[in-house]
Amino acid sequence: MPIYEYACDKCDHRAEMLRPMAEADKPVACESCGEPMHRLQSVFAAGGGASLNIRGDQSPPPGPGGCGPGCGCMP
Repeated sequence: MPIYEYACDKCDHRAEMLRPMAEADKPVACESCGEPMHRLQSVFAAGGGASLNIRGDQSPPPGPGGCGPGCGCMP
C-alpha cells in the first residue's frame, strides 16, 4: 500500500497515511482539529545512469549522483 500525505487547510497540520490506492482521495479528518484534509501532490526521485539524458544535448551532472559539489544537497 502506498503512503499518501494530507494537509489541513484550517490548521496546517500534515499527516502521512498508509492507504489502498482506491481510498487515496476519500476524505480524511484532521487529527488536530477534525476538519477535512486534502491529499498533497506527491514528489519522488528517479535515478538513472549516465545514459539517462533528457534532452540529448546535455551531459550528465558532475560528481557522484545528485547535482554535484557546491549545490548544498550533498555533504
